[in-house]
Order: sequence, then C-alpha cells, then structure tokens
Amino acid sequence: LLELEINGARHARCFSFSSAPRTDGLIRLTIKQKANGPVSAAAHALKAGQIVRLSQAQGDFAPRGNSQKLLLLSAGSGVTPMMSVLQNFANEKSERDVVLVHCGHNKNEIIFAEELRQLFTLWPQLKLFLHATNNHGHLNPEKIAALVPDWNERETLLCGPDGFMQMVEAMYTDAGRSAYLQSESFGRRAAPIDPNAAEHLVSRENTEQVFTVMAGQSLLDGAEAAGLQPKFGCRRGICRSCQCKKLSGTVTNLLTGQVSGPGEELIQLCISTPQSAVELAL
Repeated sequence: LLELEINGARHARCFSFSSAPRTDGLIRLTIKQKANGPVSAAAHALKAGQIVRLSQAQGDFAPRGNSQKLLLLSAGSGVTPMMSVLQNFANEKSERDVVLVHCGHNKNEIIFAEELRQLFTLWPQLKLFLHATNNHGHLNPEKIAALVPDWNERETLLCGPDGFMQMVEAMYTDAGRSAYLQSESFGRRAAPIDPNAAEHLVSRENTEQVFTVMAGQSLLDGAEAAGLQPKFGCRRGICRSCQCKKLSGTVTNLLTGQVSGPGEELIQLCISTPQSAVELAL
C-alpha cells in the first residue's frame, strides 16, 4: 500500500512489486499514470528525497510449489507481479519449467517487452510468448492452448484486465482446473456504481457478514446500526480515527463530494457514503 499526501490529504493505493527483492533493499513499483488518477499523478511527480508511506507487503500471489510446471498469463500492466516472480527464479537459477504468455495492444506497447527478452537471455529456462493483439487478435482459449499445449498440466498465475481474466477463469472452470489457477486483479473487481440506489451492501473482509448502508448515510453510521463497533473520534472527518482500508467499491466523500476510485484505498468511515457495493477491511 503506497500512501501519498495530495493537497493536504492522504491518499493510498495498492501496487505490486515489479522486481524481485534486492540485496540493497531497494524496491520497484511500476505505476501507470492515469488521466483521472490523483495517486498515480502524484507518484509520477515525486522527486528524490520526498517521503512516502509504505505498508508491509501483503497477499499470497506466488507459486505454491517448487517443482510443478508453471504458466504465467498476463495482459497489460498485469505483467507487473509476474516480473518479481520471474526475476526471483532467474536469480536463483531455477530449473523449473516456466512459461510466460503476456499480451499488449501492439508490439511497441507491450510492457517490459525488452526487459523480458533480456531476462530470457540470462535465464533461457523461461519460455516467453509476447502477443500483440492488434496483429494477432485477442487471446482466447484456443490461442492459449496452441501456444502452451500442456497448459492444463501447469500451475497458473493470472493477472490482467477483467475481461481477459474472466476468459481465462472460464477456460479453467470448463476444464476442471480452477484449483490450479491463482488470479490477481487490479485490486478487487469493480462493483457497478448506482447513485440512484436507496441502499448499498457493505461486506467485511474474510467474513460472511454483510450490512446495508442507506444512500447518503456514512459508513460509520451504517456499521454501528449493524451492531459493529469500528473505531471513531470526531465523527467530522478531522481526526482520522475511523480511517480504514476500502478493498473494493466506490464511495463519495460527504464533505467534498469527491468520488473515490473502485479499488483499494484508505477512507474515513465517518465521511464516506457508498455509491456501489463496498468491501472493507473492518
């Protein structure tokens, strides 16, 4: 979780490491600048010496075994977490059978294309397929099977845009191979926004508990009405005692009217009202 101060307010987003751990302790995050992304814009504007906040690394998106054949499937910036996995294998001179199939819009826009070719030179154990969709069409189950005939014998890591991931997940479900597939989306899947809804469902991470928050009601008031006891202080958006991580969904800041992104970020429960289904680390 990367946290930056923007116009006096703290904003946070989750990003994947795009390099393996280094002996000098440096890490690399690959952040695509978005036109309406305040955090990505602020990250691109950082200068050497500025201070940011980083949480401890989280998640378990990594190969489960040490010897089973491995397939990495990625599209667009979904290759980011794959880079750290591949660099780690290369650093260890692993003899594991690894295939990466990575696609982008055209051959000049495939992220990390040159770095991947260099990695292949250093670690020829890797089988590398770079797929440009404007020349060869979008990947589908038939094309994946043609590139990797033994795909259904491999443990698989998957990351990319929703449409790409849904196609691969359906492919594995149809083949009865879902248990061998790990998926990492860009945060959680975006929930549809409905500003005209009278209420929205809010769920808690790693629990089955779901509660309802009325339109215009703060998440703090909704949680308390459901019998929960989240931390709070001023209840006016000043002290940040009620700050928690939103895992998915869109909320509106009741003080500023600013609409959040659909993914992971820090919000204040007392001044946030949902615009879609929301999942909280509460």
